[in-house]
Amino acid sequence: DSNSARQPLSRDVDRRRVKPRSKAPTRRGTKNKLIMALIAVPLIVVLLALVIPGDIHENTPTTPTATFEKRDGAVIRALVAAEETYLNLSPKMKVLSKGLLDLRLPGPTADAKSVFSPTVTTVDLDLKPAATPTGPSAFESHPWPVAALSKQTDRVDLWRPMLDEISFFEHAKVEIISGDHPEGNMLRYEAKGGFEALARMKSDQWRSFEGRMELTWEHSRTGGGRGWQITSWKTTEMNWRASPRRLFVEALDTAMHESQEASMLRRSLHYEATVKHYREGTTQLPHPYFAPISANQKEGIAVADVNGDGFDDIYITMRLGKNMLL
Repeated sequence: DSNSARQPLSRDVDRRRVKPRSKAPTRRGTKNKLIMALIAVPLIVVLLALVIPGDIHENTPTTPTATFEKRDGAVIRALVAAEETYLNLSPKMKVLSKGLLDLRLPGPTADAKSVFSPTVTTVDLDLKPAATPTGPSAFESHPWPVAALSKQTDRVDLWRPMLDEISFFEHAKVEIISGDHPEGNMLRYEAKGGFEALARMKSDQWRSFEGRMELTWEHSRTGGGRGWQITSWKTTEMNWRASPRRLFVEALDTAMHESQEASMLRRSLHYEATVKHYREGTTQLPHPYFAPISANQKEGIAVADVNGDGFDDIYITMRLGKNMLL
């Protein structure tokens, strides 16, 4: 029978066709692994996000530039705060300077006394008087002794040993040179101060003084307080020079042939125009090149023998007005 002869052949052919399929790699397993990997990666990312604290990412600067900007910003804020406090304290130092003209530190007025707190830690000048120099070194700088120990007092009367030897001050000034808020404490200000003066002594000498101080200011925590007050005044050094007469005098009136020239030299039209510009807010400028910011700059000066007489002549260029040849 032809059909019976063909059946075994077809079965063999089917077996041959099936066997190769059984040896081929399973594609379903590869797909399963790929799917598992795709699921696992997001899970790992989520777990890492949960394990690592979020504040680490927030506090860690992304770039060095961010770190520099943050540091520079803090420095700028500290400088601005210190400068603002300096400006607030400058009027108080002027009150003390005015009191020195009465040979008192602080002066006799209530405003001067209120600059200091009720209790102050002081380092004053030594009671030992300074010796008067003699010989060729008379004009050299000489130190006035400073007390070795500090003390607390509720009656501030500084520099008494020096002031008792002075007849009067030609000029005297105490000022803040520099200062800052330690550790960002806005209720405390530590400053370095300076003192400059020219005095006529009771011994008929002229003496120039230069001093340095370390000042601690504290601000009241309540609005009803007196604001900034000095809680510590440490005199660190005091130097002086002596001369039988003044080394420099104002001789403009005698040097000028005409009094009008002296008055013109003492007057600055540019300064007056600048003050008027700021106070009145004028929009029209005196000339196209007018610069108010240059008000603190002096006029140009040239020295030369213009007429050939063997003596130097002085030529002064004015920002406003006519130039002068002296």
